[in-house]
Amino acid sequence: NNKYCIAGVQPNRASTGVSSQTYHFSKMKTVHQDTIIDYIQKCESLMKKYIPHEEVAVLYEARDRLKFKTMFVNGYQSSLYGSIASGVNVHLRIHTDLDFCYSLTTVLIRCKKSYKMDGTKISYFNFPRLGVATPLRPGDILLFDATEPHAISSRCNKHLNVYCVSFYLKS
Repeated sequence: NNKYCIAGVQPNRASTGVSSQTYHFSKMKTVHQDTIIDYIQKCESLMKKYIPHEEVAVLYEARDRLKFKTMFVNGYQSSLYGSIASGVNVHLRIHTDLDFCYSLTTVLIRCKKSYKMDGTKISYFNFPRLGVATPLRPGDILLFDATEPHAISSRCNKHLNVYCVSFYLKS
């Protein structure tokens, strides 16, 4: 069951402008929408701790001047990211994205308790131009420049359902 879905803001296809939510996201239960926006806010907070302050300030200045939409649902709003892409058991070919800021990717699996720091590698995030393959364990979060060629490998264990979730801001 290789599924891929996008939630959040998206360009309108039959008219000008940008929609605040994708159709699929607007049809989700409120509790699921709240979980997603809460997770995005936590990841954005984490991102701000690792990106140089000057670069974060530029992102907020651009948001304020350009008035681009970020994910908003049930009274809660992300500060930078507008959309998420998620897939189950997907692998993505080498590509670049014309994103305005850093993208963030995480891989998740269903488990009975919590993830462990020394968990099993479930996928690899690859930067072929740099010759780097980053092993990802459940719950790992990778912050990267999406204009650098990158890819995500297929899952390492065919018996696990691996959920890959990426946060991005299209410019």
